[in-house]
Amino acid sequence: MEIKQRLSYQFTGIVAIILVVSLLAIYFSFAKFRSDDFNSRLSEKARYIIHLLVEIEEIDADLIGKIELNSPSSLPDEKLTIYDLANNRIFDNDEDNSITIDPQHIASLKESKELRFEQEPYEVYGYYYEMADDSVVIFVAAHDIFGYRKLKTLRIILLIVFSFGLVLVYFSGKWFASKALAPISRVIKQASRISGSNLSSRLDEGNKKDEIAKLAITFNEMLSRIEAAFVTQKSFISNASHELRNPLTSITGQLEVLLIKDRSVDAYKKSIESILEDIRNVNQISDKLLMLARTSSKLTEYVFLDLRIDDLVWKSVSVFEKQKPEYVIKVEFGNDFKDDTQFIIKGNEFLLISSISNLIENGCKYSDNKEVVIQFSAIEKNIVLDFIDQGIGIPDVDKDKIFEPFFRAGNAKEYSGHGIGLSIVQKIIQLHHGKITIDSKVNRGTKISISLPLRS
Repeated sequence: MEIKQRLSYQFTGIVAIILVVSLLAIYFSFAKFRSDDFNSRLSEKARYIIHLLVEIEEIDADLIGKIELNSPSSLPDEKLTIYDLANNRIFDNDEDNSITIDPQHIASLKESKELRFEQEPYEVYGYYYEMADDSVVIFVAAHDIFGYRKLKTLRIILLIVFSFGLVLVYFSGKWFASKALAPISRVIKQASRISGSNLSSRLDEGNKKDEIAKLAITFNEMLSRIEAAFVTQKSFISNASHELRNPLTSITGQLEVLLIKDRSVDAYKKSIESILEDIRNVNQISDKLLMLARTSSKLTEYVFLDLRIDDLVWKSVSVFEKQKPEYVIKVEFGNDFKDDTQFIIKGNEFLLISSISNLIENGCKYSDNKEVVIQFSAIEKNIVLDFIDQGIGIPDVDKDKIFEPFFRAGNAKEYSGHGIGLSIVQKIIQLHHGKITIDSKVNRGTKISISLPLRS
């Protein structure tokens, strides 16, 4: 069911409930008013008869009958019954015995002075009048024909009002829902025109204030992210293909040359060593691409344990001391460390060593003196590692793109590399809920800072 139709039904249902409650309140209020008003008239009638019978001595019961016979104040289908103190009936105009008065009614009336009860279709009012030398009990009953007729008419009017009101509310709600959801329909129509070929299109954001405008703004922001992801994906595929094609082309070319004619053993060895270097290069690129894909995927689950970040740094340093003895790596600790707990973080050892090693290699590779300084500092509940070099630096125009896969700064082309390392480092630090920042000046060096939260 469409939202528009569902809103129409819901709106109609809510108003129907309000109408029912309101009309029932009107009906029962009028019914109570009728009952109270009729009881008041019965009470006034009883007191009037008592006044004639008791206080005016010349009037007796027979005279009351004659007065009541032609009284204009008589109630509809009125029944009047009077008893003396000994429960003897002294007056009764109920010829067909429509009202039954039993001794229990009289006893209750003498105790409470007033009594009201119903004997369908009559309403009965009893009154006990007591004096020093005489007492009477009077019961007045009548059928409120006109009151019930008004109540029935009111019931019919309220049912008609409810029926026509409900129809009017339904069509009004349908019109209102259509008007209210028109902006959403417009957004749906605009969104349906957007595809992979025109991701640059955007929805109309209207007044930028109401909920529909906020929905359009949110959708446009999502489109911007998707468009950026598409561009990044295309760039990634293009660059990955290029990076893999070069060594594979070189391997293919060298093998084809070797097959042209027989060569000496030394020539074969030299060609094999060159091919092996290209294969290592392909393996290195494949490993980095795999790690980049895994760190970028939310489906990959890593085990995070309590680790000492300084131990991971020393492990990385020891590897470079063996494999790259020309690298100069200095580790410095600030004075703001109070105990060993300020080095403990929750992390994955393999990923963190990979990111630390990458930053160490970049610092040494792009510096003429092959030197990088790693400085430890504690800031609140985080530990910060600064990787500082005196290398070629990063041009300002390239800083915004430095974390994009396969992007390399303009002044780094002559150095070996693939432009994947910093992308991987950024993903790893983000997986550890940390932050990475770069401060760099061309030909003056670079400082890359990573901040990691301590174990909580």
